[in-house]
Amino acid sequence: DGASNNGSGRRIASSPNADTIQEMRVESSNFDSSVGHGTGLQISMMTRAGTNAYRGTTNYQYWTNKLNALNPSQRLTLKPGTVGRELYGDGRSHNLALTAGGPIVNNKLFFFGSYSYVNDYIPGKNQGSSTVPANEKHLSGDFSDLLLLPNPAQYQIYDPLTVRPDPNNPNRYIRSPFPNNIIPADRIVNPLYNLYRQMLPTPNQNFVENGTTPSANYYRGGEPDTPVSSLFGGRIDYIPSGSDRLFFRGSGSTFLEGVNDWTYENPTFNGLHSFDRSRYTWAGIGNWTHVFGATVVDTQVASNEFFQDDLYSRLHDYKPSDMGLPTYLDALCQSQDNDCMLPVIGIGGYQGISFGASSGDRTRNLQIKSDITSVRGAHTLRTGVDFRTAERERGPGGNPSGNLQFTNEFTRQASDTAQLTPSNLGLSMAAFMLGIPSTASATIQGTTVTQNKYLGVHAQDTWRINRNLTLNVGLRVEWENGVKEVDGRMLVDFDPTARLAISDAAEAAYARAP
Repeated sequence: DGASNNGSGRRIASSPNADTIQEMRVESSNFDSSVGHGTGLQISMMTRAGTNAYRGTTNYQYWTNKLNALNPSQRLTLKPGTVGRELYGDGRSHNLALTAGGPIVNNKLFFFGSYSYVNDYIPGKNQGSSTVPANEKHLSGDFSDLLLLPNPAQYQIYDPLTVRPDPNNPNRYIRSPFPNNIIPADRIVNPLYNLYRQMLPTPNQNFVENGTTPSANYYRGGEPDTPVSSLFGGRIDYIPSGSDRLFFRGSGSTFLEGVNDWTYENPTFNGLHSFDRSRYTWAGIGNWTHVFGATVVDTQVASNEFFQDDLYSRLHDYKPSDMGLPTYLDALCQSQDNDCMLPVIGIGGYQGISFGASSGDRTRNLQIKSDITSVRGAHTLRTGVDFRTAERERGPGGNPSGNLQFTNEFTRQASDTAQLTPSNLGLSMAAFMLGIPSTASATIQGTTVTQNKYLGVHAQDTWRINRNLTLNVGLRVEWENGVKEVDGRMLVDFDPTARLAISDAAEAAYARAP
């Protein structure tokens, strides 16, 4: 209806019920100066209005995986009787769309409304594969079977407690291997590993027992995707006279999707890693069209909002101290809108645990525009103004509950990789079992609100010279200010000579241990 329908990340904010669309136009080569704020493709949609007759539509669509065949990858890994196979068979979708319109007062006042509902359960979306410990021996710290693979030296695990200077190179440190590539049971002390072990699914491909490198050994073929969404809208048209028409349209949508849950097969941890992606939108537009003689004035005010956040609902059942981490991390995450959750655990080459806190992403657009069109013989003259403001708000995020990354840095042969390039398989998992992270951090970020303004002014003459030739002559002038943070918190420069509140204390600390 002439108003922007933009979300964040170049996405459409709201995708309307198809039966609400009266007209649609796709412009790839635009010769109309009334269209701006972009140099590429533009999609224009006009919504349907009510008429003097009552009319409506009903559409319902359903599908089920009980009638769909498994693809080749699913046939290999989703065996009969497995959880993934059962979940695949439960796949189904319900799609409902309704519209209704008609007169409130004949020839004067009309309504049109729409509602859509989608409820899907979609397992088997080919989410890809993860790498998990290859078997029960690996889960107990016995990685001896990796030494039977080609290039076994890259899988040899070294004991971090044996680190010492290399007698042949003073700038290098070396370690001694664990005998037979087995970590003693009394060295597996990380409480986070105990939780991880309970979550793990059973590998279903690339078995090390077959002499295959056990990477990407868990195909997540039955992992469910469960989007549930509603979209609703209404439009009121009022014709007070033969020269005037007004309409107001309001619309909104809700969306919640459970996806990316790699622990879906485990009854205890089912849903733990679901994104629980939540979106909502709303939009409103008011339009007044006035005709006098051969001239039309079209004026409108419109606004819309798009919001997305990943809720990670079950991850918030935990706090850092539950995992053996310091209680001050509880205080840190509680200070961030009580955003405590299971800490992020990265294990080089393996499926990790948890995600960083979601920041939330909200965009708001306001648009005011007015166009005047006048037909003068073979000339159609048009001029107008288009003013917009755009705002984007991103909430607190980061990793206030902690982020621990485990790599092969302390379980490989040496402090460098000049003589041997080690694999992550086995080595990173050993570091996780031993409780020796390569990095540990806890981060927070503030809420930011960025804004910018836009103004476009245009004038155009469409001259129909004859039946076979039309000449378009137009000019559009656009002004757009730079994006700014409303509280001036964007860092655009760095002054190395600035004295900060912590400068003296920091320099004194460095001086004590230069």
